[in-house]
Amino acid sequence: MSATTCIYCGRFFNPSRGKGDHILPGALFGEFVGDVRFRGCCPKCNNSFSPLEQILAQATPLGYLRQIVNPPRRGRQSGLRQRGAKGSRAPLYIAWADDHGELVEPLSDPQNVQPVDRLTIRDADSSEHYVRLYPGMTADKLRSDLQKCESKKHTQVFCSCDARNTAIFKELLQKVFPECRWEDRPDTEVGTKRVRGRTIFEFSTDAFRGLAKIAFHYYLAHNQRGYQGNEPEFNSIRQYIKSGGEYEQFFNQSGPRFEMPFGETSPGRGTTPGNWCNILAAHEVDKNVVVNMRFFAGPGFDGEPHQVTLAKIRSKIICPTGCWGHVYHYEKGRSDRYAGHVDTARLTRLV
Repeated sequence: MSATTCIYCGRFFNPSRGKGDHILPGALFGEFVGDVRFRGCCPKCNNSFSPLEQILAQATPLGYLRQIVNPPRRGRQSGLRQRGAKGSRAPLYIAWADDHGELVEPLSDPQNVQPVDRLTIRDADSSEHYVRLYPGMTADKLRSDLQKCESKKHTQVFCSCDARNTAIFKELLQKVFPECRWEDRPDTEVGTKRVRGRTIFEFSTDAFRGLAKIAFHYYLAHNQRGYQGNEPEFNSIRQYIKSGGEYEQFFNQSGPRFEMPFGETSPGRGTTPGNWCNILAAHEVDKNVVVNMRFFAGPGFDGEPHQVTLAKIRSKIICPTGCWGHVYHYEKGRSDRYAGHVDTARLTRLV
């Protein structure tokens, strides 16, 4: 394969060297048999997108879903812990007690959690803030963490902790809240039970650049018009992926939507797939090039949806069959480095 120019920086490089760009980042989604790599991006630019993928994996709902599916990565199982990245915070996991939320931490499967030593700060408007406690914590450190909560005027403070640490934290809290009136509550029963909860995600909008790159490279790897990605039509999406900007101009615009090709569905769960998978679909018939994506669809969940409008089409070439899709199926029990395989999808356009 002869040298070509990178669609992002314009430098010449040899696209036959290296593995090319995984359309779905391997660290987040795993690798799939039958996947097609995008080879229009030089290694330097490709490496520059790693922080975007890191945000997706460590600070967004996609990282949470990945932990549930738990596909193999580089031939082994990996939890890929969500700990925040590049200005994005680690998710907060909240379980509801009788009258307030309590900070918890996930186990290997984030649907299962365990309690941690923590404070719940409730303001006059009933909003809540959460602070983790740990042995050896100083009063100054706790005051500093409380300031980060942006609490307006707290009316109640709930402290939940391991019984072994009760005396330590009560002494600490008396230094920080000397005027508080204490009310001891009975210990909760130790065991396993289902509780309501929520997960709070705070991440940089650069995560959308990572999603736009997936959509763009998927389209370029499969399009029927011969686009390479350096055409003027794609100036805006290239600039956005490379340098950032307003993501609203590319995401959730009007455009074609599809009935997702889930195949056999789970009994009693409607139109959700019977196995975990990712679905990518592209449309280039009308004026706009649009990519629809659903990530980590599976039993009881139809996937996290994203729609990306890549460009206005100026070509006069008519492609009556210019819509297609692929399903990235996860397979349990594989002994190689792959998480599953890729199938071509049959799509039904809804609107």
